Amino acid sequence: MSIQFPVNNRYSGEVQFTATIEADDNTPHGVRFGLAVKWAIETKTDLSSADLSSANLRYANLSSADLSYAKNLGDWTMPDGIKWSQYLSAVVPALLTAGGKTMDEIQASGCWDCHSWENCPMHVAFGIGTPDEGPPLLRARIVEFIQFFDGRMIPAPWEPAPKTAVAAS
Repeated sequence: MSIQFPVNNRYSGEVQFTATIEADDNTPHGVRFGLAVKWAIETKTDLSSADLSSANLRYANLSSADLSYAKNLGDWTMPDGIKWSQYLSAVVPALLTAGGKTMDEIQASGCWDCHSWENCPMHVAFGIGTPDEGPPLLRARIVEFIQFFDGRMIPAPWEPAPKTAVAAS
């Protein structure tokens, strides 16, 4: 059956869009959320700033989508040519420290332990209220990081990297 599934804005908490998905009361929340994200991608709905923290995208076909919302894609090449492994090992630590904080300060904040803007690694790293308040040259990377972080794709840099699985076709 078709249901309406609201997706909130990460910053304001207001409903950002409402997806029409095929699900019922027995469909787990994470799966319904994943279906809503899939619907948004298919309808070209703007997902920037959407809170995707509980979306299960395991079975979503993201072959023509912005892969910043997908999980377990292996060492794929991002649109700018950077490999995922390079992004995690070089870009993430550089971005986290670009605001003048050390990795120890970022880790001590507990920003990987919960999921709210007040405890977002980018908020902690730059002391900003929204990505638009970040340094102009880094705003795109900040937004990109938030998308990956919301999708729970970025492990804490101080923890061992998980093994990545190659996405099934």
